[in-house]
Formats: sequence, C-alpha cells, structure tokens
Amino acid sequence: FELPTDSDEEHQRQVLRQQQRARGYVDYLERGSNRSITIGPAGFEALINVNDLLVHEDYGFCRYSALFESSIRLQFKDGCKFVDWRDRHLLTKYHAHGSRIVGRKNKNATTQQEQQQPELSALCEHRSWVRRKNRVKAYTAGLAEKLAGLYVQRQTIFRKPCFAHDPPDYEAFERSFPHSPTSDQIRCFQEVRYDMTRKCCPMDRLLCGDVGSGKTEVALR
Repeated sequence: FELPTDSDEEHQRQVLRQQQRARGYVDYLERGSNRSITIGPAGFEALINVNDLLVHEDYGFCRYSALFESSIRLQFKDGCKFVDWRDRHLLTKYHAHGSRIVGRKNKNATTQQEQQQPELSALCEHRSWVRRKNRVKAYTAGLAEKLAGLYVQRQTIFRKPCFAHDPPDYEAFERSFPHSPTSDQIRCFQEVRYDMTRKCCPMDRLLCGDVGSGKTEVALR
C-alpha cells in the first residue's frame, strides 16, 4: 500500500477543477487576474474591467469577475461560470439606453446608468433568458418590417415640388447672414433645396450638428 504523493493530490485537484469548469458551476474560491480584457464580436469589441456589467448571449446579465489562463470567470445571480477565452465573442458590454453622467453633488451620487442596471441573471433560469431573448428578436423583426413598409409607402406618395425658382428677395435674404457658410453648410443647402424643388415625394432627411454649427441657418435658407 502506497500513500498518495503531493503530485498525485495536485493532479486530482486539477482534474476536479476541470470538471467543475466544464459544468460551469463553482463553489470554491480561486484567485485569478483582475486585468482589463477585450471582449465582443468582431467589429464590436469593447474593453472591460473587473465588475463591469456584461451580457452573455446564452445566459444573460453577468459581471466580469476574473481572468484565468484560458478562461473568463463571470459572476451570475446564483454563482459563477467559467467561459473559455475563445468564446469571448459571446459577451458584450452592457450599456443602458440614454445613460449619461448626472451632476454629482457628493461622493455618494450615482450615474443614471448605475441606477438603471438590471439584476444579474440566474444560471438555473437559462431557458427563461432564451425565451426573453427570442421575444425581443421577434419584436425587433416586426418593428423593422413595419418601418420598411412605411418607407416604401412614402416613396409612392406624390407631391408637387415647392418652387422652381428663388423668390425675388432671396439673394438679399442670404446676404443678411453675418457669417460666410462653411463647405458642409453649402452642401446641406444644395441637398435640401434639391429635395424640395426637384423630388416629387416627401423629403426624408435628418440634419445633425453640434450647438452653433448652423443648423438653424440651413433650415431658414
């Protein structure tokens, strides 16, 4: 009869850890790295830090807990799950819709994003997350189909162009502006005027610009 050596016990511990990681559930403490990592599908990568809120495509809301040699530990509501490093494309960083920093009067003030953060998902409720995700997909597909039909309908609506020639006093109106238009403003003038005077369907255009960039002047002209 031979007593187990230290190397045999270490081997058994490694086998046990591999089995626990394969199941995704752990009930032991293990020390890992807390460095920042990059996750996300190709073209939508994002840098995350420890405790950042994430969304796993198959399991829902979770937090980045630690990085190990070949896996990422994620914290869920009812435990942890190890995700293979090669599957980091299944993770995306959570962003609350319309979140922004609120004026902080003291150290305890929080951001709107922090206040809007959802509750972590439970690993044992995996099927519930899948159903929830499928409902959102179906709603999004229906909304996209409705918008596509709306834009097709707009193209079939006929309207007369606004005017073919400038009014007699239009040149004097243009000269009344104190500043010379930029190249971007001139391009906007031309494109909007073309939609109004040449096209026979409703104009569908969004004019974007910073405060003071001249959006009002484009609209007036």
